[in-house]
Amino acid sequence: MACQLSSRVDAARFLGISLRTLDRLVEVGELTPVRVGRRVLFEQAEIERFIDTIRKERG
Repeated sequence: MACQLSSRVDAARFLGISLRTLDRLVEVGELTPVRVGRRVLFEQAEIERFIDTIRKERG
């Protein structure tokens, strides 16, 4: 099964955050991107894992 990849812009839009906030989440290790050449992409499963983590933290 192929994994779905999203650009930085699409990932930020999906999460409802700015690109700078997305970059900060990557810097601190909250989200892990996939690099394909010079492109920075995010697997849909990684975005969903991040959302699940946030939901668990909020109880």
